[in-house]
Amino acid sequence: MPICPNCGVRLEDDQKKCPLCGAAPAVDRQGRGKEIEKPAAPRKNKGIPKGEKEEGIGGKVETAQPLPEREEDTEREERVRILFGEVISFIALAGAVVVFAVDYAYGMRISWSRFPLISIAFFWLLVNIPYWLKGQGYLIVFLETIDLIAFLYLLDLFTPSVSWFTGLALPIAAGLGVIMMLAMGCMRLFRLSVLGSVSTVLVALGLYILWLEWVINYYLYEHAYVSWSLVAAACAVPIIVFLMSFNSRLKRHGSNLKKHFHV
Repeated sequence: MPICPNCGVRLEDDQKKCPLCGAAPAVDRQGRGKEIEKPAAPRKNKGIPKGEKEEGIGGKVETAQPLPEREEDTEREERVRILFGEVISFIALAGAVVVFAVDYAYGMRISWSRFPLISIAFFWLLVNIPYWLKGQGYLIVFLETIDLIAFLYLLDLFTPSVSWFTGLALPIAAGLGVIMMLAMGCMRLFRLSVLGSVSTVLVALGLYILWLEWVINYYLYEHAYVSWSLVAAACAVPIIVFLMSFNSRLKRHGSNLKKHFHV
């Protein structure tokens, strides 16, 4: 079975061109198909400054096309990010001002006004922390976890019932942050592929489900045990095994998902 030297896709014997890159096979004098030749790469105007000319075919002088500038794309993305942050901040500020004005008009005696105020602050930080710390994954997860813990603490503080923050909310939120940081660490340390990363996420979700039920049962019944979470985590094991075996098969053949599915 021939293999395209351009992209490595396996071809059928009767295929006249590669379905991925479009390379056509060469034919010898006897009409037999030979190895697929790599299509000629288009001529690029690298190294020619914008506005200058180069000599083309037949001595003709052609104007070199300007190369795409990554700086412009970066600046455009930065402007979009800034605009998005400003819109979110404006909406959050407007909502907070309205709620505070209503509470102030009634002599600061509206107890429910605290909940929308702290909710607005929580979601504002939740959206803006990744914007402020672009590319710093561990720090983003840590600060997002702190934001969630502070939000749950304030909810418990303004709830006139039995305190549930220390025994329930704190371990659940902290466990979520720890699991996320461990999953990110594994993916970066071992440089996992797409399938490997998905398997790592499934493992992290299974561990967090076990931790979640353990904390809830200990809080409610003062007895730590797991039941339904063990079943849920076990259901993910066959999926993880399939993904890892499929990823190992791709590595043995020197292929990837794009080549395997011809996309």
